[in-house]
Amino acid sequence: MKDSLMRARGQIRPIDSEQYNSRNSSAHVELLVDPGSTHSLIELSRLPLIVQKQIALFRENKSTPNNLNIRLHGETSITTLNKTETQECFSVMLMVQLGQWHGECEFIVLESMVNEKAILGADFMKRHQATLSFIENKQSITVARQSAAISFCRAAKSYTVPANSEIHI
Repeated sequence: MKDSLMRARGQIRPIDSEQYNSRNSSAHVELLVDPGSTHSLIELSRLPLIVQKQIALFRENKSTPNNLNIRLHGETSITTLNKTETQECFSVMLMVQLGQWHGECEFIVLESMVNEKAILGADFMKRHQATLSFIENKQSITVARQSAAISFCRAAKSYTVPANSEIHI
C-alpha cells in the first residue's frame, strides 16, 4: 500500500499520571493502527523517559518499583514474513490519548523494531471496541462507540507491511 497505512498521532503516559508530573512522563508518538497485528507493540526508545528508566530499574532488580505493571516476558519470538527474531521483551500498561479519547493499552516493549516504532494491534481494537472506516476516502477510527477526532498522517515513504506477521508470548 503506497502511503495509505492508517497512522494516528497520539500521546502515551503512565496510567497514574498524578505520580508523574514532569515533562518526561509523556511522549508524543505516531501509531500504526494495524488490526492484523495480534499485539500492540512499541519500541523502547519511543516510551516516555520515566517509563524507560523504570524498565531499566526493573531489568536490574526484577521487581516493579511503582504501579506501571511492568512484566517480563523473557525471550520472545517475533515472526514476520521473512524472518523470526528473538528479543527480550517486557509489557507495560500505558494511557493512550488519541484526539479527545483516552484509554489504557498494554504494549509489548521491544528493544528495536524495523519500520514501525509503535503499533496499536488487534488487542487494542478488541478491548476498546475500535473500528476503522474508509468511507469517502477518509480514514477515521471509532473507539468505545465514540468517534474520536484523530489526526491521521500519511507515511513519508512507502512501506510493505509483511503478511502473516505474528508474535509469540
